[in-house]
Amino acid sequence: MRRFKAALAAGVLLLVLGPAASAPAQAPTTFVVDLSSANEVPGCTAGEESGAHGTAVIQIDEETGDITYRVVAVNLPGSVTSSPGAHIHAGVAGSIGGVVAPLELTGLETGLVAAGTTTDPELAAALLAAPAGYYVNVHTNICPGGAVRGQLG
Repeated sequence: MRRFKAALAAGVLLLVLGPAASAPAQAPTTFVVDLSSANEVPGCTAGEESGAHGTAVIQIDEETGDITYRVVAVNLPGSVTSSPGAHIHAGVAGSIGGVVAPLELTGLETGLVAAGTTTDPELAAALLAAPAGYYVNVHTNICPGGAVRGQLG
């Protein structure tokens, strides 16, 4: 009878604590990226003269493949263009790389210029594996190659 009560108590405890006792989900990884006109390749004189700068916050959930982003930029020369807009590119510091994720623009010319979530498990894994090989930049009509840029890693 004693064994039965112990087994019953253990079973009830597992039912009550089961979800809490299981391994916790891995927290998303967050990158806070300093965006600067000085980081652009090739540079854009108008961006440097205007003092363009900003911050991108990229949060990656490895389990779901969600890549959530918020891009804030100020003192941008000209208007943020819808094409090319704002992106995550593949490329190490000092190099130009291809777009791997377009970022949805908010329509604002200053402040929160891009925000959203995209789901791409392969890209999420690549960003987490080698963040220094990726950068964020924002393009304007005066600086079509990019007004501000910053590396993830």
